[in-house]
Amino acid sequence: MQPLYLAATLDRRTEALRHDVLRAHLVAQIFALEFATVYGEGARTLTVAPLSHVQHNEPPVLAPSFPGPDNLPPVVRALYVRVLRGLPIFAGHGETYLKGIDDFVHAELASFGSSWMRAAKFDILSFVMHYVALFSHLKNEAWFGCEEHQAKLPDGSFRPMLLPSSLYPDLLTSYRATLPGGGSFRLAKRLRKVGAEEAAMAHATLGLRQHKARAFTQAWRATLKAGCGICRELASAPTTQTLPEQFWDVVRHSPQVTDLPPVWQSFFYSLVTALAHTVDQVLDDADWRHKFAGIWKRLPVSIMLTSLRLVNPIPFVDRVIKLFCWKPPGMHSLLQRIGGMVAASEKTAASLKAHAKTMDSGLRVAIEKAVDSLLPADMTGNDAHLSSADPTASIAAALASTGDALLQHPTAPTIIYAKLWIRRKEKDAFVDALGGKTVTTFLAHFASAIPPLLSEIWQCIDFAALMSSLVDTVSLILAALSQYDEDPTDTTREEQATDVVNAIYAALLPFLKAAYPLLHALATRTGKKSDSPSGLLALVTYLLDTIIKPTDGAHSVLSFAADTKPALDALSESQKQVLWHEVDQLIGAMATGQDPKAHPHPARPVMDSMALEAYWRHLAGQVAGEDNVLPPSSSDNDGILHSVTRMASS
Repeated sequence: MQPLYLAATLDRRTEALRHDVLRAHLVAQIFALEFATVYGEGARTLTVAPLSHVQHNEPPVLAPSFPGPDNLPPVVRALYVRVLRGLPIFAGHGETYLKGIDDFVHAELASFGSSWMRAAKFDILSFVMHYVALFSHLKNEAWFGCEEHQAKLPDGSFRPMLLPSSLYPDLLTSYRATLPGGGSFRLAKRLRKVGAEEAAMAHATLGLRQHKARAFTQAWRATLKAGCGICRELASAPTTQTLPEQFWDVVRHSPQVTDLPPVWQSFFYSLVTALAHTVDQVLDDADWRHKFAGIWKRLPVSIMLTSLRLVNPIPFVDRVIKLFCWKPPGMHSLLQRIGGMVAASEKTAASLKAHAKTMDSGLRVAIEKAVDSLLPADMTGNDAHLSSADPTASIAAALASTGDALLQHPTAPTIIYAKLWIRRKEKDAFVDALGGKTVTTFLAHFASAIPPLLSEIWQCIDFAALMSSLVDTVSLILAALSQYDEDPTDTTREEQATDVVNAIYAALLPFLKAAYPLLHALATRTGKKSDSPSGLLALVTYLLDTIIKPTDGAHSVLSFAADTKPALDALSESQKQVLWHEVDQLIGAMATGQDPKAHPHPARPVMDSMALEAYWRHLAGQVAGEDNVLPPSSSDNDGILHSVTRMASS
């Protein structure tokens, strides 16, 4: 019986893994679809994620009455409304305030985002696709249980057709770690061509990257498991109290973290561990660590702390905005200088200067004029144009197209200088945008919601003392991370990484314990007339309702992207056979570490077409509410069905 039991267990886990991979792929591809919708042809220079197959899917359409900017794609718009715009700290300030945010998002966010992505060369799409897939799975594990271990849910709760598998996070994170650049989301690192020696070094550190990725995943798995345990307690309690009333009742009777119930304490300490791993994951990269340290040194911390002690919230926020946005004549503002550090503008300027010394001045001027003529006047737009990420052949052809005799047969040094000049223009566009009136006006408008929050915090704890503790905590974290700048002597790289995470944890724990009394003080104020519709009490109430049991009839966050059934129900039996074959191919590609940039995946006529469209509509309905998603026209459905059936049969 034992071999039969083992075989049945493996079959169940394999089947669960197939559903996990399908669900995560569909969710990730929805974001790829919406990214391509926003950035069009220009998207190719902003990400390494495959986009060629996402151009022909029909998006769900939200109802005209649905709030938010109508130029956002459906799921992003629904998330914006529910996760940001709907938060009481913003929504509580009224429609005029919300319109100011909506107007910026509608007119400026996409172009400003593209200028940041080009300047920083950060692949935000790949980042979102990876972490949405990972955290949505960990959420499903924590709430529903995994494999044979089904969690006890409140009566009437939704359950997926199959419990998730604990195998998927390891498959996903190990796959990411094997990609070029160690799975980095920095395009410069991801796309850089390396020699044999550097490739061998990258292979030697693969074990370290996988070790850190597994530790990160396990830390957040424990955090979400404890958090969902709290949600189950609140949702299943035999009481007439609402969820927020239960939450505040527990906090009110727990002056310190050590007074909280066991599962609440488990969540707190797991969260500290997860945050320590997150800080380590971000700043173990030497470039980012040194950038952050440089930015931290530039911040006027002592001035800000002094202002906190001397003034009330409204003038404090006004002073901070002016401090960051004020531009002396002929100079950049502090915000622009920080933006320049993020984009490493000085590094590009130094490279340009060094290459200019080796070139004929006439050729150098010709290159600069040619590039300037090929680039749009407004570099922050979304239209496709020449990019420093373009292949060498594309840049050579563009230079030759200007008709300049010096550029008809550009040499390698000419191409290098042209790329550097384009790179400078990309970074300058981002820095200029940070100092523009549109961005600074928006920052002032957005920050106008902060004083009421600070005022509420001021009434609960010594906020200046807490911020002083935060400054000390950041200094301790930077000191811990500096260990990466030294080769380990008596330890392995894995042990060094563990030591760094432990040191970050030791720095974070006292600060977060010192911050907890704020929550306790808020609990003692519940029900008082001073409660504000835009305050912290309203925020906690909104989050609890949104995550566990929305009072407006919408889906809870815990149920988002939890099941593959909506995609499978849209397919015939023959299409499902094709689909599972495509899923198995995808699992094989992930298991062997195939880079989709170097080895494009074969066409997936079912998974990336009809299944994807069905799931796109399903996810939009979950986030926005089914009543806010218009039904598709039958003619569109008939065309899609015919096309997919024909491709599947061929």
